[in-house]
Amino acid sequence: DIGVTGVQTCALPILGIGFLGLSCILGYLGIWVWFFGPFLHIGVFGYWGIAFFGPFLHIWVFGPLDIIFFVPFLQGLTFFVFWVVWGYFSIHLVSLGTITTRSYPVDLQGTEITFRVYEFDDFVEQCIWFLVFCFFWTAAFIVAVGDMIVAMAFSKWYFARNKSLVSSLTVVSSIISTCCYHLGTCAYGSLIIAIIQFLRAILTKIQKEVEKATNRCIATCLLCCCQCCLCCLEKCMKFINKNAYIHCAIFGTSFCPAARKSFFLILRNALRIGERYLV
Repeated sequence: DIGVTGVQTCALPILGIGFLGLSCILGYLGIWVWFFGPFLHIGVFGYWGIAFFGPFLHIWVFGPLDIIFFVPFLQGLTFFVFWVVWGYFSIHLVSLGTITTRSYPVDLQGTEITFRVYEFDDFVEQCIWFLVFCFFWTAAFIVAVGDMIVAMAFSKWYFARNKSLVSSLTVVSSIISTCCYHLGTCAYGSLIIAIIQFLRAILTKIQKEVEKATNRCIATCLLCCCQCCLCCLEKCMKFINKNAYIHCAIFGTSFCPAARKSFFLILRNALRIGERYLV
């Protein structure tokens, strides 16, 4: 049956990924078994022989910081929960609009076209812009917290004198340290990104309003230039923020000194960093 075959085809990768995650968890506890190899072989990797190398996957690929691969999934889960809550309030806020009727003349004989428009009052528009800013800030904050956790975990591993003492608990301790001591740094850095993205959203709104005008060439060019400058500024700030989080994770400084020191460190080694990103 075609339907059953399609369901089985979709179910095998899902089961394989599930067994992969379960096998990783068992690897943390040191009880990796050969039983999961065939399921990995069937569900995910096809006929590539991973069934044979499955028990060694924990040692070869993941290493002592293997649990760090679940940080992006934790970020995605957090963002999904926030998106559900944000969408709930957004739908209720958008429903506060009113339907009004407008008439526009189409010729000199007085013929008019009547149509309905869904409009919002000033308070609802301000609330909508506030929700948009909350979305930008929270999304940037979730990304910043993930960057801080990863930077702190790898810095603890890199500067550890005895690498054998580094384990998955190092990632857990990095999560705890980030939540206890560095959430303000993440909030500060993400606030800068959110302000830039909010300004870009306002410019996008202005661009749509300008497109309705007749003489819009100069205004459109100016707005496009502003949008381009803000886009470049956003990318530069994301790069500076990421390096500031790394500096903060290593030395424990606040955001502004970490951003300044990491920026001048990159500036002094611009050629080396350029070679690293180009080669």
